[in-house]
Amino acid sequence: MGKNKKSEIGVIKRFLKMLSGEPDSNESQEEQLLKIDENDPIDVRFAKRFNHEGGKFVYCQNMEEVQRSLRMIASELEAKSFYCPNPAIREQFKECDLSFTDSESATVFITDCECLVAFIGAVMISSKQMMGKKLDQLPGKYIVVANTSQFVDKLNAGLTMIREKHSGRIPNQITTLHAPLHRIELGNEASTTSRKELFLLLLEESIA
Repeated sequence: MGKNKKSEIGVIKRFLKMLSGEPDSNESQEEQLLKIDENDPIDVRFAKRFNHEGGKFVYCQNMEEVQRSLRMIASELEAKSFYCPNPAIREQFKECDLSFTDSESATVFITDCECLVAFIGAVMISSKQMMGKKLDQLPGKYIVVANTSQFVDKLNAGLTMIREKHSGRIPNQITTLHAPLHRIELGNEASTTSRKELFLLLLEESIA
């Protein structure tokens, strides 16, 4: 088994163990965890697809774990600064001793998201997160902070969640993020995903 596959299985194992409390299984059983079963809970289906597509998933039980994971990712990426136009995100991570900037010269974009779409294992963001920028104007590495209340099954459910969140108004740009390049039509808006290095920090409780 290749190194990347073992790493992928390790992430899924940790995710499932945290959700169910079941003990770790042997290697042959671990491989079975990567197979998507439509009867799986929505969060498990998302995690399997997200990791299969190349995303890097970290499940966190509290904000301390989120902060610790963020510092580890920053070290792994050797990031000097983070593009973070959202002041709420900056406030959440002010104790992490990271350099946040509004400059697009930063190598990593850190943001929240609109929702997490299980059917395609993707993160849905909009102009609210991109602050009017296009994907090709943002850094090539993304760190997304989300919580377990943001899972939806399909894209149309994601649009419904966005509409409710924004008082009936859908933002003018909606984009799905995951590793491969795709093109998805959302109503009259064309949404493209870009090949990004994508990290997801999923918090068990609300980050609000």
